[in-house]
Amino acid sequence: MTVTATMPPATPRSRESLGHSVWIFGPLPDLLLGSGLLYLLFIGGMIVGGTSAREAISPTWGSLLILVVSGAHYGATLLRVYEHEAERRAYRIFTVYGSGLMLAVLIGALHSPLAGSALITLYLTWSPWHYTGQNYGISVMLLRRRGVELTPATKRWLYASFVFSFLSVFLNFHFEGGVSQANPFGEASLAPRGFHFISMALPGEARSLLMPIVGLGYVLSILTTIVLLLRSANLRTIAPTALVILTQAVWFAIPHLGFYLDWTTGIPAFNPVGGDRFRFYFLWTALGHALQYLWITTYYAKSDRRWRGYGRYFGKTFIFGNAIWAAPVLLLGPERMGGPDYETGLAMCVASAVNLHHFMLDGAIWKLRNPKIASILIRDKTEGATEPRSRGSGLWPGRLAWGFAGFFCLANVIPEIEIEQRLPSALAGEDYARAESILDRAALYGRDSASWRASLANRLVKTQKPWRAIPQYRRSLEFYPQADGFGQLGVLVEKLEGQERAIATWREGLEHFPNDFDLNRRVAVGLAKARRPREAIPYLERAAELRPDDSEVKGRLAAALSRTGRRAAATRLHPVAAPPRD
Repeated sequence: MTVTATMPPATPRSRESLGHSVWIFGPLPDLLLGSGLLYLLFIGGMIVGGTSAREAISPTWGSLLILVVSGAHYGATLLRVYEHEAERRAYRIFTVYGSGLMLAVLIGALHSPLAGSALITLYLTWSPWHYTGQNYGISVMLLRRRGVELTPATKRWLYASFVFSFLSVFLNFHFEGGVSQANPFGEASLAPRGFHFISMALPGEARSLLMPIVGLGYVLSILTTIVLLLRSANLRTIAPTALVILTQAVWFAIPHLGFYLDWTTGIPAFNPVGGDRFRFYFLWTALGHALQYLWITTYYAKSDRRWRGYGRYFGKTFIFGNAIWAAPVLLLGPERMGGPDYETGLAMCVASAVNLHHFMLDGAIWKLRNPKIASILIRDKTEGATEPRSRGSGLWPGRLAWGFAGFFCLANVIPEIEIEQRLPSALAGEDYARAESILDRAALYGRDSASWRASLANRLVKTQKPWRAIPQYRRSLEFYPQADGFGQLGVLVEKLEGQERAIATWREGLEHFPNDFDLNRRVAVGLAKARRPREAIPYLERAAELRPDDSEVKGRLAAALSRTGRRAAATRLHPVAAPPRD
């Protein structure tokens, strides 16, 4: 939520003179959810509890919270702009054309590692700015609701504090030696497939010069803002905004300035470097942001006279928010459109597109200079429905939207049960038939996995029916081709299905990796064993080009040339053209 504030100055007044409550839902929910106190208490608990406290949090809980809370926060934006005709018309350039453009970008990104990497980079760079904009907007809103005077100078210093906080993240992401994590969701490594965060890699010397300036600017802007605010209000009045400023510091300024200063703590939220630490930091910051967003969007939705209660609202946000994640995975996955599987590119590209779409809509719809928004968020005015409820023409489109959203939402919920819970349990219990069935079903909703297929195959090889591993290895290599994988699969196929099938497997690998020495050598050796030296020669020649000093390959090539009647060439290549041992 990014709020732009341009309101006339106000002075602190009593609730009676303001004509509305200074709170949104009440002191406790506002401080816990809106001002970030719940997140601060959580981090405080992590500090007190240390490593054991972090380890006590099951990954299942993190996944569940992301599904429920973060999913609903995306749905809140979708309902805000798509549910009612008036809003769709007002923001048509974003709801229709912007959405279409983002879909086209996502399709292109899934088929171009460079475009996909650019999309991931834009998302991970913009994300902290999006969070920063939401915190700034809420800070201004909380002050305005309390009648606090915000002079232009005060607003500039307040805004500067948030900008400096963001710059600390930007510098760590885009300068040498900084934090450039491409994969906060904990999937398999993206880099081998070409999908990765592209750091600007600006000189480290510039970072060493700029980061102290950012740090000093941040501290100065915070202190100046507090002093200016205390001139027009007391500490109790500005306390909710002060908590938002502290939350922003804990989200961004403290961990990233601390990283630059080489602070070492046991708290991942304060040391977001390394895969596990960054994922922990990313997860809980995202949840704090999502809770804050739901707090304000629920209040806004509640002001509409068409409000039907909290249960219905959260049900809709959950369904539509999760549907927007599942739809592109289901429709654009490798089963239907080719491209990477979920773990090696699809997840991050979809996450990037969904979030950028969310950022785009959010930046357009939440502006305090909009009289309607200001009247609700600052002055507690209830808005009447701007369009009548339709009992006829809108009935079937509404039902259709609910039907599709429910279907796609289910496709996002099922993996949390199947992939995250039942599949590990099946593998641990050696119920490999059930594990295979789960993965086959995963292919239907876009979540089949190269790593899980390989893990299943590795276990099947050790059973009394090792041939069951071959289709699983092949499936894994379809999603994530690896030269070594084709080489090892060929060895297994040779043992179980014969020489010809092994040669075909290695040749399939060469279609992906024509310059792989080992695959060329294996094909050549297989053809030599099959007494087809003439066919083996091109592969041996290519292997010799790749490793000119490999005596074994030279010996095999000389032997093959000799057997095909080219003894002079064989002698020049290898004085003793005796066939090497297979």
